[in-house]
Amino acid sequence: MKLLYKILKAKKIFTKPEQKKFLILDSINSVIFEKYINKDEMGILHTRYESLNFFVLLKNIFKLKFNFFDYMIEFIRLSNCKFIISFYDNNISVYKLKEYFPEKKIIIIQNGTRSEFFFKRLSKKNLKSDFILTFSNFYSEKFNEHVNAHTITIGSFKNNLVIKKILKMKGQ
Repeated sequence: MKLLYKILKAKKIFTKPEQKKFLILDSINSVIFEKYINKDEMGILHTRYESLNFFVLLKNIFKLKFNFFDYMIEFIRLSNCKFIISFYDNNISVYKLKEYFPEKKIIIIQNGTRSEFFFKRLSKKNLKSDFILTFSNFYSEKFNEHVNAHTITIGSFKNNLVIKKILKMKGQ
């Protein structure tokens, strides 16, 4: 019932997805990338039902594919992007995209701390990504144990956007 409500509430789009060089999965953190990527080269795949593309939905219905992962695959295929970027490091389906799109560069950015339970969920699933940007060397090692990817330790992507200011106290 909740899903039906979300679908009814979503903005409806009836045109083919725009072809952009970069496709951002999820709109929540997409504004962060506007500092690095020209907005004209960036598309967004809304994953929280903010909008639904009925062009994509109808293509999937004709193919008898009804789940959201199939919707994502078709949307990505139609967008013809070169790069897929996601802050969804805790969503296992993002690591399965490489299987469907070996020619695209997939970049996953860690967005929070992860427990041992999370990494156990990643085990034995043949997961892949081109790059995973992690908080620390510890997380890089953990991701490398479970995902076939090149990990790069960058710290927190969001925190790295904040300019560090050193304030001097009076009298020092």
